[in-house]
Amino acid sequence: MAIEASCRATGLTTKWGIVRLTSVSLSGFRGYRSEIVVAIDAETTTVIGRNDAGKSSLFEALDIFFGGSKLELSDFTVDSTEPVVISCTFADLPSSVVIDSDRSTTFAAEYLLTNQDQLSLGL
Repeated sequence: MAIEASCRATGLTTKWGIVRLTSVSLSGFRGYRSEIVVAIDAETTTVIGRNDAGKSSLFEALDIFFGGSKLELSDFTVDSTEPVVISCTFADLPSSVVIDSDRSTTFAAEYLLTNQDQLSLGL
């Protein structure tokens, strides 16, 4: 399945401020049996692909990731025992975050950053 991402990533507002989604990784989700990584750069504005390439699945996976809907049995790849993995990577992170009511820390101090100083979270 080949899809091409090209959407303007202006940022996602979180309780830490605005962060930028830089990639989405899927495996075991619907038609994505093997891992696929969709890079999202600052110039991305659309997702283009032929019919049945997985464009809607990409956005539905993002909806599940961000809590808009729940993973259903039909979301698992047919005839596979592999788990569904949906992960997102973020950049432009805040310099510090408050994890308790009064304790400030950084993602780096909590060993949560990738080698590219990005935050990668998965389901």
